Amino acid sequence: MSLRSAGLCLHRKGRPGSGSKGAKAGVPEMVDEDMYILAGAAVSATKHWAGAQQYDLVGIVQEISDTIKTEMDYIQEGHNAEYFAWFFKDDKTIHIPTIFWSLRPAGNHDGADSRDRGAGYSST
Repeated sequence: MSLRSAGLCLHRKGRPGSGSKGAKAGVPEMVDEDMYILAGAAVSATKHWAGAQQYDLVGIVQEISDTIKTEMDYIQEGHNAEYFAWFFKDDKTIHIPTIFWSLRPAGNHDGADSRDRGAGYSST
């Protein structure tokens, strides 16, 4: 099963064919709050609704939360793009934008919580 989130990132354009990608302001915090609320609802449903016993609602919420956080980790996404580009380097039908790590916005340093950090890229 694959989960997708839309509208969580912001693409900033620079010169034609270039830009950077990162979370919109406040989105990581809103997602964290939503997942906290959803986890509480899952725990409550598990305790008070007999039908919930056949599902692992808390586990489902955790999986959704982990997936969203992974999708919002743009540093990892950049590394994945570089690996994909290396893997398909000889296939001229596939174009992967180049990642320019030095173009990341100021204050973006690798660390434990990199969800809101963007990566510079170019389509050239």
